[in-house]
Amino acid sequence: MREIAEEVFLVQKKLVFQEIDSEASGSNLDQHYERQPRDLVPTKYSRIWLSTLLVMITIMVIVGGITRLTDSGLSIVEWDLIGGILPPFNEVEWLVQFEKYKAIPEFSLVNSDITLQKFKTIFYWEWGHRLWGRLIGIVWLVGFGVIVLSKVAPSGWIIPFFLIGVLIGLQGLVGWLMVQSGFSDGMTDVASYWLAAHLGLAFSIIALIQWYLLLLRRDSASLMLGRRNRDRFLNRWVNVFLIILSFQIIFGGLVAGIDAGTSYTDWPFMAGEIFPSEYFSGNSSWIESLENPAFVQFNHRVTAYLLVLVSLFIWVLSSRNPVTFIRKLHLFLFLAVVFQLTIGIITVLTESTVEIALIHQFCGLVLWLIAIWVQFETAYPKRQRLN
Repeated sequence: MREIAEEVFLVQKKLVFQEIDSEASGSNLDQHYERQPRDLVPTKYSRIWLSTLLVMITIMVIVGGITRLTDSGLSIVEWDLIGGILPPFNEVEWLVQFEKYKAIPEFSLVNSDITLQKFKTIFYWEWGHRLWGRLIGIVWLVGFGVIVLSKVAPSGWIIPFFLIGVLIGLQGLVGWLMVQSGFSDGMTDVASYWLAAHLGLAFSIIALIQWYLLLLRRDSASLMLGRRNRDRFLNRWVNVFLIILSFQIIFGGLVAGIDAGTSYTDWPFMAGEIFPSEYFSGNSSWIESLENPAFVQFNHRVTAYLLVLVSLFIWVLSSRNPVTFIRKLHLFLFLAVVFQLTIGIITVLTESTVEIALIHQFCGLVLWLIAIWVQFETAYPKRQRLN
C-alpha cells in the first residue's frame, strides 16, 4: 500500500525529475503513508564503525604511498602475522633483520651502500604500514563481532558488513604477494601490476565503505524517491566518469611501480614528442607493456585529459538540472579534476620528487572520494527547493 500511495503521489505532483519544496513535499508525502520506522541506534553504531574504518584505510593508503616513494616496501622480507607485530628492540635483532635484507636483489643491485641507520628508517615505514593493516583488521573484526553478537546491525546489513572484512583480508593477501614479487631475481622493486592491483583494491574498499555510509544516512523512503527523481542520462555519464577514473588510478599505480614519472619530465610533450616513439618498444607481452615507462605514462596522461573533458561535459549537462545543489556539485567535481591535472603536471615537471608525488597521490584519493559522493548524490538526489 505504501508503494502504491507513493506512486499515486508522484504522478499527481509530477515529480519525475522535478524538484519540489522540501517542506511542502515532506508534509504531503507523509499524508499518503507513514515514514518507514528506523532503528537509529544500530545505524549510529554502524556509521561510527564504518567511519573509523574509512579514516584508517585512507591513512593506510597515504602511508603506503610514502612507503613506496621511499623505497621501503622490501625492507621486511618475511610475513609473520604475530611475531612481526613488534619491531627489533636491540642491536642483535636489528642486525638479524639487516642480514635478511642483504640477501635480496634490491640490496645488491641498488642499496649495497646502505647503512644500518638508513635501513632502520625504511624498515619502520614498512613495519608501520603492516602494523596499521593489522589494526584495520582488528577494528573490522571487533566491530563486526560486537554488531552481530549484540544484534545491533541495521536490517539487511550483515552480509555487506561481512563483505568489507573479506575484502580487507584479500587486500592483505594481495599486499604480501606484491612484496614477494620484489624478491625475485633481478627485481629491485615490487612488480608494478601487483602494486596497481593493491592500490586499486584499496580504492575499491574505500568506495564501498563510503557508499555504505551515504546509504545509512538516508532512509528507504528518501532513497526510493531519489531514485525515481534522478536524471538517468546524467547518472549514466557520472558512471562513465567513475570507470575512467578507476582506470586512471590503475595507471597511476603502474606509473609509480616502475618510477615512470621520472622517465619523461617535460610537458605537454614526452621527450619532445607528442606521441612517444618508445610507446610500443618491447611490448611483446602484456607484462612488458605494463613495465614500459612510455606506455604507462602516456596512457596516464591521456586518461587525465579524458577525465577533464568528461567532467566538463557532465558539468554542462548538469546545468539543465533544476536543483542548484546538483549543479554546484558537478562544478565542484570539474574543478577538482582540473586541480588534480595541474598537480600531475607539476609532478612531471619536478621529476616526481617525493613530496610532490605524495601530494599528487593524496589529491587523487580526495578526487576519488569526491567522485563517489557526486555519484551517490546524482543517483539519489534529495528533494530540495527549486531555484
